[in-house]
Amino acid sequence: MVIGQSSKALDYLLWASICMESSVPLLSVRYLTWRATLYTAVCQCYYDCQAGIHGEAFARRALAKIDELRQLESMSSSQSQEESRIYYREATIKMAVMIFKRGVFESRRKNKAFFRPKIRVNLKEVQTLPWPRTVTERLLDEMFDSTASQFLAVLEALSDSNRRTLQTGPVVTDEVEVRDVVLELFIAGKELLIMSNNSEDGMFGFPKTSLLELIIKKKNIISLDAAVKFIKLAFTYEEWSLFDSSARQLIDFLQRQDDPELKKAEKDLTLLLAIEPLINIKRNKGVICPLENHKEGQSALYEKKIAFPDTSVRTYGYSEDIFHLAATLYSCVCTSPPNVQPDKEIIVDIIMFLWQKCKVGIQRINMSRNDYAKFTQKISTNKWVYLLWQINEIIHSYKMEDIDVVVVAEVTLRLSEILESLGNPRRKFKKSLEASLKKGTGEAFGALKGNQEILPILKKKPLEQLYLAYELLDKAIGGINFHCMLTTLPNGSSVIDHYYAKYTCDTDRDISKPVTPNNFIMDLHLELIQAQHRVAVVLLDQLQVLQTPVVSKNTSAKIPEKLKQSGSTDCFTELSVMNKIRKNKLSKAIYLMQKALLIFEKDATSTSSHNFLMEAYSLIEKVEVEQNNLYTYQKYVESSKRKKSRIPPPPIVLSRTYCSVTLKPAPFISDVKVSWYCILGCKAEGSYGKVRLNNNDLPNSGEAIPADGKSIFEVKGLETNEKYIFAIAAYSSNGKLVGDAIGEATKPILVYPPLSAVTARMFLTQVAYQIGNYELAKKVFSPVWDYFVASPPHNEQSVISLSNIMTITQRRLHSDILAETSSILLYLFLRNIFVTSDIKIKEENLFCDNIKGNEISPSQQIARLIECERVLVALELSSYLNDSSYTLQAVTQCYGLLAPIIYHNIVLVPVVQILIKCIVVLQGLPNIIHSKKHVATFESIQHMIACCIFYIAKVFISFFV
Repeated sequence: MVIGQSSKALDYLLWASICMESSVPLLSVRYLTWRATLYTAVCQCYYDCQAGIHGEAFARRALAKIDELRQLESMSSSQSQEESRIYYREATIKMAVMIFKRGVFESRRKNKAFFRPKIRVNLKEVQTLPWPRTVTERLLDEMFDSTASQFLAVLEALSDSNRRTLQTGPVVTDEVEVRDVVLELFIAGKELLIMSNNSEDGMFGFPKTSLLELIIKKKNIISLDAAVKFIKLAFTYEEWSLFDSSARQLIDFLQRQDDPELKKAEKDLTLLLAIEPLINIKRNKGVICPLENHKEGQSALYEKKIAFPDTSVRTYGYSEDIFHLAATLYSCVCTSPPNVQPDKEIIVDIIMFLWQKCKVGIQRINMSRNDYAKFTQKISTNKWVYLLWQINEIIHSYKMEDIDVVVVAEVTLRLSEILESLGNPRRKFKKSLEASLKKGTGEAFGALKGNQEILPILKKKPLEQLYLAYELLDKAIGGINFHCMLTTLPNGSSVIDHYYAKYTCDTDRDISKPVTPNNFIMDLHLELIQAQHRVAVVLLDQLQVLQTPVVSKNTSAKIPEKLKQSGSTDCFTELSVMNKIRKNKLSKAIYLMQKALLIFEKDATSTSSHNFLMEAYSLIEKVEVEQNNLYTYQKYVESSKRKKSRIPPPPIVLSRTYCSVTLKPAPFISDVKVSWYCILGCKAEGSYGKVRLNNNDLPNSGEAIPADGKSIFEVKGLETNEKYIFAIAAYSSNGKLVGDAIGEATKPILVYPPLSAVTARMFLTQVAYQIGNYELAKKVFSPVWDYFVASPPHNEQSVISLSNIMTITQRRLHSDILAETSSILLYLFLRNIFVTSDIKIKEENLFCDNIKGNEISPSQQIARLIECERVLVALELSSYLNDSSYTLQAVTQCYGLLAPIIYHNIVLVPVVQILIKCIVVLQGLPNIIHSKKHVATFESIQHMIACCIFYIAKVFISFFV
């Protein structure tokens, strides 16, 4: 049963079972296997839905029905056949197993009505006694007559479809009796496994038949797939000794087989053996004793030794097991044929496990931006970077974007950042690059000369590294596009940006509210596009084909040769990048930002960078207007009553992806009854263009659909980042065009998933700050501040006076907007608060060391307090995000603004309020204020705290003196 779908399938299976029992022809013995399969499926659904009592009751009912059929057949004149006996045995065993699945536990549960102490059996000592040794084994002997059927009962009793293989741990219950039954089942399963493989050499051997066939034939042996499942269950329930000993012997047997299915089982067990040391950190052995004939190191495991110099490798406390697991997974997935891939569930869980560890390891690497030689040394010798590359290869080989596109995007962003730094060191390391280049590339990677294997990305040339980063980002963007196509619902919520829909609240103010559920994917999508355009601009600059005012015209002749050397197959020029962007205004705006930033870094006096930023800002505003008009029209159609018209109104857009658009006809009232609708469309040429009756060339267009109020048109096969217009043609029952013309056309619709204009504003604010265009940065950021931050009511406005009772008002964030906003945008907003604060400090000279004379002017006091109001918003947001680094930065920023006031001993109530709030916040960060890892930072924080507390104490003393 598929996890989570059992409750939906249960009703249909019950209905099918009752229908089969109601049909006389289907009650014959020849259809008994079908009935038993249906009965078993119903019982499994009950167990999956945690309704075991109903599952057991249905199994007993089914067993009675089978017995009735047996009695009817024995009363008939037909002679008993061997085939009938096989049918009855198979059906009876299946139902008995379903009864045993619950009965083995329920028979041991303690009756809570009265107290009756039971003497527990020492399960470790029991394992040395002859069969049957426990209550569970005696129950198995009573209900089943062969080793194969008993082993099937053990597997079903231990199996839980709601639990994944790598979701390890003992059974979750407070009842000691239930835990004892689980251990007794493993003891019985281990004994059955030994008895069915009692060979002379003590090694495993299995027949090439299924467990069901062995059960029907009453064989005292078990099948190979059943043994593999039992060993996986031992792993899940953390019976490590049993798992380790049996898995190694079974792998040794599987390595001698050629069947692809057996090779899959071998790789599953190999991966479980590799991850076991990382899960079983305390090296527990479990209650079940290992197999007696187990010898350590008996089986050959897949290992991929990665040689690193011991003096330079830093794993930050992690053992070699995690890197051995990554090498094993890489070998099983990337070097194996498609028909022998391991279990999908195990692969996905291991990838997620590795990525969580790798993410922390990569973050701990101190990426020095001052020394290129040290940077390359760390990249080439750090195992976390190698692990990151392996994860990237695995997720693309296994097509992980179809399962979890967020992981693919995060891995791609991390790896592309490293590739960009390696491919364009001049941008990251300006000072130390010349010294490093004089030593030569070979000396920079000299530590790797004796290694058996070098990180493949280090073998590439800088142009190849940049192009690889561009391709990886392109694949990740394609994966998100495909994910949006699969998850988009035609309900109108996946059409526009999720931040510029307006709604009216109780305070009679229009504020923004997210209207789509996929805001994180939307922002992650734009972040990938920004990274791709950043790499594209750098790559074009390296190829000397970036169109800038300082680029000469004769450089175009060198393009093909350089591109051939970089390993690219297509001619990578700025024209090819713009052809991919096409009419996507937000994508083009992001590209112009990156281009402006690169031009500014090369020539700070150039005016073209500012022109590019203004053009990007204009594109963002146009996108906002288009999205607002589209949303307004949809709300108008839904809320208002349409009047009679001659032709149909424009259709309503329900969803759009990278290759399709879904629409539905708008309400249309006409004198003639409409019987059929037909969608027509074409590319938006010129200003708007016009849809004509012969524009039925697009896929799925031109087809007539009944006008039943449920008509939905999905036009597929459209060009990505192209704009189209659509119109509806209405037809009467006799096939005549209503109104003698097609309906009104929609406004141009971009064929691409919606992107966030607010996130684009955040990117533009950062770039404008880096270039020095402070006015543009403030102008772009202002609407976003109003979107997130609630303005205080008029009666609670800040009262600023020259007396000591001046007050400030704590600005609050919209809680409902925070709950719906992605963490990506929240972090961008938080960083830009510090950006705009820094701009304000520079413009009004509010530096912490701006101390002149013996006093500070009142205007300076007011300006510093007003700026503290904004920084307190950053403090609140960082606390909401639970980010201690940004919290400390906000506290430090407030202290820097108030430092001159503290220095001059100016007693102000707002200053005391702010400082008290900062001290309270710092008390919740013990890892920051008490950490002595960095001595200079520790001393500065302690000095700041001491100054704040001393000032607060002096003010309080002055109040009472």
